[in-house]
Amino acid sequence: MEFEEERRHHAKPLCVSPKGTDPELARIRIDTITGMAFSSLVSLAIVFATAATLHAHGITDIATSAQAAEALRPIAGDLAFALFAVGIIGTGPLAVPVLAGSAAYAERDVRLGL
Repeated sequence: MEFEEERRHHAKPLCVSPKGTDPELARIRIDTITGMAFSSLVSLAIVFATAATLHAHGITDIATSAQAAEALRPIAGDLAFALFAVGIIGTGPLAVPVLAGSAAYAERDVRLGL
């Protein structure tokens, strides 16, 4: 992301010129807080909607992944297990950017001696 900003605005990377980073870090902080707040609200809405749907159909005790997949039957019908599998597999690609980002920051900290 920093490289893209450098290309777009012809600015030096933050790790090379740390003196002028306050406005950039403030922008990054606001962007991060906004994104996390929005994603938290969406995930909370999903949890509440799921709980309300399952409770309305009398499903109140889920202990295994097979039960979780079966709990989707009122919504997905015969495709409940396929929908559950797609959801579980879909979480993998969501984790890739998080892992890449954390690895990049760890490498940067090692290089800077932090």
